[in-house]
Amino acid sequence: MLKEIIFAISASGIAIAALAWLAKAIVLHFLSKDVETFKAKIQAESEIEIEKLKSALNQTAYEHEVVFGHLHKQRLEAILQIHAALLDVKSAVERVVTLHQGPNFHEDRITNGRIAEEKARDFYPLFEQKKLFLDEKLAEEIDALVVKFFQLTIRFNVEMTLATSPITHERHETASNVWTANWNAFEKELKPIMRSLENQFRSLLGVSPSQKSDK
Repeated sequence: MLKEIIFAISASGIAIAALAWLAKAIVLHFLSKDVETFKAKIQAESEIEIEKLKSALNQTAYEHEVVFGHLHKQRLEAILQIHAALLDVKSAVERVVTLHQGPNFHEDRITNGRIAEEKARDFYPLFEQKKLFLDEKLAEEIDALVVKFFQLTIRFNVEMTLATSPITHERHETASNVWTANWNAFEKELKPIMRSLENQFRSLLGVSPSQKSDK
């Protein structure tokens, strides 16, 4: 009887252990399946989010490219417009003070002087609109040059009027001396500044500046 009881207890213990192992195996099996399913779900969701992020980044990069491309185009156009207007002022002033004049140079200088003054005045509305695309130092240099062009034109006509006037004046100088002095000021002072500004324009446009030195 005792042996039967012991045998029954042992058998029960083995059965319980077997059931416990089986239950554990079943739980682990389902847990393993759940973990794999969860991992696959997380991976799939992660891939979707990564693709969304890539798409958003690409869209942002494209928008920035469009915006900065548009700004670069506007800056390019502004520089070209400012340079063209500045060249008009320079050419008009050059016609005023050049030593190569026609037979009616006294009448022509008055007409050319008026044109040069108008060119200098007309430069500023455009310049005020477009100078935002230039750095402050360059804008100041351009402004200073146009003022000098304007002042040279005024000074030249005033001094030529005095030099050719029959009335004696304490500042009276010969027309030849006045003309030469103002032409030299244009050639030696203003044209080098113009070339320096043009080199800065070239740099902004990505063109190699001229290596020619001003003499």
